[in-house]
Amino acid sequence: MDMVWRVLFILLALSLVSCGMSQKKVQQRQRAVLHMQIADSLLANGKLPEALAELNMAEQLAPRDAVIQSKIGLVYQLREKPEEAEKRFRRALDLSPNFTDVHAQLARLYIDTNRLEKALSEVGYLESDMTYPYPEKSLQLKGMIYFKQEKFKEAEPLLERSYQAQRTNCITSYFLGRTYYAQKKLKESAQVLDQAVKNCESAKFEEPLFYSAMAYYEQGQKMQAKARAEELVLKYNKSPLAKKAEGLLNILDEL
Repeated sequence: MDMVWRVLFILLALSLVSCGMSQKKVQQRQRAVLHMQIADSLLANGKLPEALAELNMAEQLAPRDAVIQSKIGLVYQLREKPEEAEKRFRRALDLSPNFTDVHAQLARLYIDTNRLEKALSEVGYLESDMTYPYPEKSLQLKGMIYFKQEKFKEAEPLLERSYQAQRTNCITSYFLGRTYYAQKKLKESAQVLDQAVKNCESAKFEEPLFYSAMAYYEQGQKMQAKARAEELVLKYNKSPLAKKAEGLLNILDEL
């Protein structure tokens, strides 16, 4: 009988230890999620160093969490550290091989670093995943790749379909407008780039303003071109494009 009670006591003790360990893991996970939420808020306000600090604390609490790894990769990408970003994205896929969003992040990273064949491979993964809920993202990324390859006719229908699904997206509207501009479809270019100016305002991305001005200028619409060029110079006077806009204004004043 004593042996039976001893065994039962040991089993009870082990179960209590196991429950304690599980509870500790739950608490750590909750704290990690809180740090991720704080990081998301900081990212939305462009505070990258502070966001990275929060994510590092989240990683300490949950070192095998693929979402944390992908968010750290995103911060490194935004800070223009592609090698570190790629390592984190790859780590996220090691932890969660079916994490399709990370393939999208990798595709964008490869586009930004002109590794376009690798980017196409990642987009191929997105296209093959029938459960991926954002097909417009795949269209956008593939359109961007074709644009960078100067395959404007191939880029156009992809970006148009993506734009139809997300008209307020900064990147899609910008690249579609640029694609039209590259093919001298100036009326369509000006219309879409005007939308891109609105879409990209919060991101403080000035290029839609410049190409909108150029599209109007090449159509002979002096007033609209001047308004866009002046807006660029006023809002982004330290941008290299501001000097080009000033040059355009000088040309327009002579007309």
